[in-house]
Amino acid sequence: MDVYEELSKTGYDHYGSWALYDVSQDAWDNKTIKTKDVSFEPFAKQLEDPTVRAKKLNTKVILLGLNWASRGSVPVPWGNFHDLSSRSRDYKIAYIVKGTPYEGAYMTDLYKDHSDTKSDKVAKYFNSAEGAEALKKSISGFQEELDILQPTEIICFGGAVFTNLNKLVDKHLLYLDPNKTKIRKTCHYSTARSIDEFKKDLR
Repeated sequence: MDVYEELSKTGYDHYGSWALYDVSQDAWDNKTIKTKDVSFEPFAKQLEDPTVRAKKLNTKVILLGLNWASRGSVPVPWGNFHDLSSRSRDYKIAYIVKGTPYEGAYMTDLYKDHSDTKSDKVAKYFNSAEGAEALKKSISGFQEELDILQPTEIICFGGAVFTNLNKLVDKHLLYLDPNKTKIRKTCHYSTARSIDEFKKDLR
């Protein structure tokens, strides 16, 4: 069983996805990617083929968000980070990863099953007595993702997830070998900045 199959079998296709976007060359060239272009559906059938998975997926990198946005879960496998709602900014990920080694990387959230757009409120909840069980579940889930993927690099979308991840590692609540896995950060993809600035962070 490969990484893709193992993640799917253990239910992480409900939380994670892959940095794959079916965008025409014209849309890339003219920077006219639309929200409708970010559906994961074009890849769902393709990735049933192990040879396609080997070519398209980068299982050694995790692009990490903090938690679900206000929309909550997406009702299709691998639908996270491929939101088709009009308010979504997921399409910006397509611009950010295009032409980089991070195309096809695994994407997931540090904190599971929690919808909020305010990162300070999210951190406060997961560090409270009220959020203790949710924190335990999230740590267990993300550790399992780490153990399956064994990434060499984690790119955090925003300072909040970078800070929270490092705190969990420092407190030995999450295990990451710093000699094997590098933790980096860029701004959250919804941030108003140029795509070139995002790409500089990924060099």
